Amino acid sequence: MALVVGELGKLDEAYALFKQANSEAESEANFAYLCAQCGDLGRAQSHYSRALSYDPDMRKAAEGLLQVTQR
Repeated sequence: MALVVGELGKLDEAYALFKQANSEAESEANFAYLCAQCGDLGRAQSHYSRALSYDPDMRKAAEGLLQVTQR
C-alpha cells in the first residue's frame, strides 16, 4: 500500500504508512527505496543511513546506500 501511495507522489503519506507497518529500520529502508525509485537520491541516502543507525547489519539498507551513492 505504501509503495502505491508513494508512486502517486504522496511521499509523506507513504512514509507514515511504512512506519505503521514495520520496525524503524524496515520503515527507513523501505522509504529510502521508494525515494530512490522516485529519483530523490539525497533523501534516499539519508533514510538508508537512518535504517543502518537502527540496524547496522541490515544488508538491504547497506546495499541500497551503496547504490544511491554511486549514481
